[in-house]
Amino acid sequence: MTSSKEEGIQRLRKKHEVLRKKLHLRGHGSASLGAWFLGPKGENGDLLKDLVNHAIDVHVRDRGLRTYPEDPEWLTPARRHSRAYRQAEKHLRAELQNLVEALDGSVPFFSYRYQAHMLWDCTLPALVGYFAAMLYNQNNVAAEASPVTTHLERVVGDDLCGMIGYRVSQDDSGDPRPPSWGHITCDGSVANLESLWAARNAKYYPIAVAAALEQEAVLRPARGIVVQYQGEERALVDLDDWERLNLSLDEVLALPERIAEAFPDKQKLPDLAEIVKPYSLPELGFPEFLAKHELEGIGAPVVLAPATMHYSWPKGATLLGMGRGGLVPVAVDRDARMDLADLRRKLDECRAKRRPVLMVVAVAGSTVEGAVDPLVRILDLQSELRGEGFDFWVHADAAWGGYFASMLREPNLAGHEQDAGHAGVDYKMAMHHDEQDAGAALFGPSVAMSDYVEKQVAALGRADSVTIDPHKSGFVPYPAGGLCYRNSAARNLVTFAAPVVFKGDLDPSVGIFGVEGSKPGAAAAAVYLSHRVIRTDRSGYGRILGRCMFNHKRFYASLVTMASPEDNFRIVPVQRLPVERSSEEGSSKGGSAEGRPAGRRPTPEEIEACLRWLREDIAEGDNRTLIQKLRRDPQFKRAFRELGSDQLIITCAINFRREDGRWNTSLKALNDLNDEIYRELSVLNLSFEPPTTPIFVTSAELDPQTHGEEMVRDYLVRLGLEDAPLGTVKVLVLTTMDPWLTDTEEGNVIPRLIEGLRKVVQDKIEKGREDQRS
Repeated sequence: MTSSKEEGIQRLRKKHEVLRKKLHLRGHGSASLGAWFLGPKGENGDLLKDLVNHAIDVHVRDRGLRTYPEDPEWLTPARRHSRAYRQAEKHLRAELQNLVEALDGSVPFFSYRYQAHMLWDCTLPALVGYFAAMLYNQNNVAAEASPVTTHLERVVGDDLCGMIGYRVSQDDSGDPRPPSWGHITCDGSVANLESLWAARNAKYYPIAVAAALEQEAVLRPARGIVVQYQGEERALVDLDDWERLNLSLDEVLALPERIAEAFPDKQKLPDLAEIVKPYSLPELGFPEFLAKHELEGIGAPVVLAPATMHYSWPKGATLLGMGRGGLVPVAVDRDARMDLADLRRKLDECRAKRRPVLMVVAVAGSTVEGAVDPLVRILDLQSELRGEGFDFWVHADAAWGGYFASMLREPNLAGHEQDAGHAGVDYKMAMHHDEQDAGAALFGPSVAMSDYVEKQVAALGRADSVTIDPHKSGFVPYPAGGLCYRNSAARNLVTFAAPVVFKGDLDPSVGIFGVEGSKPGAAAAAVYLSHRVIRTDRSGYGRILGRCMFNHKRFYASLVTMASPEDNFRIVPVQRLPVERSSEEGSSKGGSAEGRPAGRRPTPEEIEACLRWLREDIAEGDNRTLIQKLRRDPQFKRAFRELGSDQLIITCAINFRREDGRWNTSLKALNDLNDEIYRELSVLNLSFEPPTTPIFVTSAELDPQTHGEEMVRDYLVRLGLEDAPLGTVKVLVLTTMDPWLTDTEEGNVIPRLIEGLRKVVQDKIEKGREDQRS
């Protein structure tokens, strides 16, 4: 006879099985980019209203007809016609009107003109998915409070893991890698913090397990368990503390399973978590942990991250009690990518001082420069040092760049199961017609990322964990960050299972893992519906980001050629011109670097030849002409792929001629000019009137203390300030997340934006001269 509790569990499991069949992310999505967004001018407004109204209608039906239809109403017609009700309704409508009028002053992220932060429009399915699920107010802290949206979060987590190259939990192809696990966080900062928390716990876990094995009689059968260290099998209890601190992550995560294998009779298997707890770092805290285990001669832990790291990393180090000294910045090169020589130098220092390295962070898309660190070489270095008995967790902070992996993922064009809710469409034909109509066959991955960036993005599946934010390059509403673990067991390092919110008899709720407690199920629903309609491969997000990258390269070419030789200013991008890159990078167009010694600066004639190529072959003309060139000329296509930044961001500064015709050599004057341009073109100028700002940009600083003296000095030389004292350079930042920018009803609108920027630059230079005269 089954208990009522067991019956309830069975009912929930049946419901989960229904959800798995109905709500999944297998197969293809839809084909038309035009149906994926509201549109820069609100062109799909009627469609959005229909979709939202449908969501409301279903929700109201749910309340009135499906949920206890025999229950009485409370809000009767008489109450709705009462004076108090009518006054309250009037008040609500008036206050809503006040609110929507105030919202007119919001930043127009959806506009062609917005080229500032990592923000653009949200996809239609994401908006509708969020709105529909929001009406039910599900809390993904526990499956009991969110049976549907918790399922969606699991599905989305698997899809994110699959997109970046991890083995997903449902994969039965014989892949020997451990299954991965991912979940939605409120943002990338929380994801980064969680990964750091997990890495710290993993680093010290073998110390606690070894102590429990040595001191707890109940674990006697497992005292002989072995681990792989430097390619050899060694008993965990025979390792010294330094060796235990440098086990590979997979060896650490396999310890519970190894101990369980020592107990053939599972009825006698002890509760390892409870036994190890009194010895563990999370339970004891650092001071007591260090005292209890007498870790003599071992220094404080450290995290290494590039100087371009997001501000969440020092936050995380502080929250974990490591202090800022526990976070060591690694220098970056002239392309704002992590300097491997400096990383190795700092790792060698840590090893010499016996400081455990919790994590090395590789950024896949820095927020100021759009730079991608050399993840492949970092992972190779991890493998090399592991063989020498020195190991660490590698985390890829791809909050911005993670979705670019969709550009490398082949679509599943086979028909998916005809489950309820999935329309049967001829996807291949729809995709063909959409591409033909848009003339966009080469907007996609084939012309997008450079060879270097493509290799780094393809290596995300080797990192131990990856931060990836749907609310950035996934075009999903806030809050929707994400964290993926290569080995799903890593989530157990940050588990807090409160009995009130977690019923151990059921599959674990996502809410017991990580930093957050309550979080909106609507966020998971938004990501799910967006991924269901726009697949995370070349057919969906890869096409959107491919268009964005195509437009970014055209924008870069237009921006750097904005000034003619006769103008009173010049614009210098941080992302170097092809002719300025070293000969090893193989630039072959626009003033080829081939034949020049590495490190030699190009001549003014070579610079001008490169700018002429960018202006005539890329900035000018229409998309169709450019696409034909890309199709005909493989060399031109290779050169085009190398243009601009690693990922959609252009960082630049503008210098000016003085009235005597000579170039400004004052860093302060240059910073003042760029600061004035930013103030004129920032969202600070928005009011409640229709916006008139010709183009929105944001600003940042290149600081020698942060970015390194070598990079900043090189940039000052390129700006013409070679004799200026080394100092902070104020720069303008433009991010191209608009896939329509060069393909509007009127064609390419970039020249319109460039002209607006050009006028502001010239006005600010003239104003500066007038101020000097007065």
